[in-house]
Amino acid sequence: MDERLAVSGRDGVAERLAPAPRYEFRTFGSDLSGTFARFRSLGEECGSDERDDVYFIERRRVEAGLKLRGDLLDLKLLTRTNGELELWVAVDAAELPMSGQEISQRFLAPAGMARFVEARCIYDQAALLTAAPRPDLRTGAVRKRRRRYAFDKALGECTELRVSGQGPLQTCAVEGTDASRLAALIGALGLGSAGNVSYPRRLHEAAFGEAV
Repeated sequence: MDERLAVSGRDGVAERLAPAPRYEFRTFGSDLSGTFARFRSLGEECGSDERDDVYFIERRRVEAGLKLRGDLLDLKLLTRTNGELELWVAVDAAELPMSGQEISQRFLAPAGMARFVEARCIYDQAALLTAAPRPDLRTGAVRKRRRRYAFDKALGECTELRVSGQGPLQTCAVEGTDASRLAALIGALGLGSAGNVSYPRRLHEAAFGEAV
């Protein structure tokens, strides 16, 4: 959710600082209008945007959030859980073009994903998506229209989704570095019984027809 990733430009110089590891809680549904209203009531709206992300989903591997936004590839990893909360760490982010070897070393190996890029140079999104297909790897295109909210020591978002091959979907999420504060916020927002489902987990179920 946090956009302050450590992005390496084509000169290899870090342009932005990576955020601290953050606990996250996310839920999906066909109609979350009541939850969206509670976000508006308890939080302060702090921005909105629309974007398209493509996620790489490997079968039975939902601990890696590897996605492509335009020509920006970025990776987050699930490192541990605290009750229902998941602690995700931003590992790397870089813009294409990159060599297949660099993509494998910087993104696929840390994610524990098998190498699927053999080309000497991957110039843009289309080239990477063409390289990706294999039986245990799928891509999921997600169009997002989201509103962001600030809470006490936490951030949140409410998002309208269009996922490739599916009907309209909604998701809401909160994140923060303090697990106890975040748990209290989840209760105040009425999310306690919803169950925490990350993007990789939700897209895995859609891509392979099985929950992990």
